Amino acid sequence: MKRINSLFAFVFILLATACSSLPIENDLKTGHFRLENFELNKGKTNELVYLACFENRPLDWISGKQMPAGQYNLLVKAKVQAAKQLSSTRYAFVNFNVNLDSDKRYKINRKLEEDSIVIWIEDMNTKEIVSEYQRYDLNRTKAFESNISRKQCEMFS
Repeated sequence: MKRINSLFAFVFILLATACSSLPIENDLKTGHFRLENFELNKGKTNELVYLACFENRPLDWISGKQMPAGQYNLLVKAKVQAAKQLSSTRYAFVNFNVNLDSDKRYKINRKLEEDSIVIWIEDMNTKEIVSEYQRYDLNRTKAFESNISRKQCEMFS
């Protein structure tokens, strides 16, 4: 009986220690900001607006990134499709040249307008717009044509 109680105590302590040391990225590193992408998967439309390149490499969807504060030349990709209809997928690419401050959380945001999309970057806490508004047409293209190459990402930070 003592062994079983000791075993349960050991497992409990092990689990409690393991859970408390998970790498949860809630706190910002010194001199960094966090950029969150936009995702909406409700109703009739699925929308993703996200950073297309990071550290000169193409990205697929990520939830967000911490980056050192400073001036950035960002490439953002918008992907909009009718729910469950892959053939309806439309894309737009937007370039932002923006200065992002440390200790802040930013979000890429958007507004759909018929066959175009308006994209901007805003401070998540104050809702202050920190970039210009960019309007681009959403175009139907083959999925492989919408992918960004590593060479294309080299011009973006």
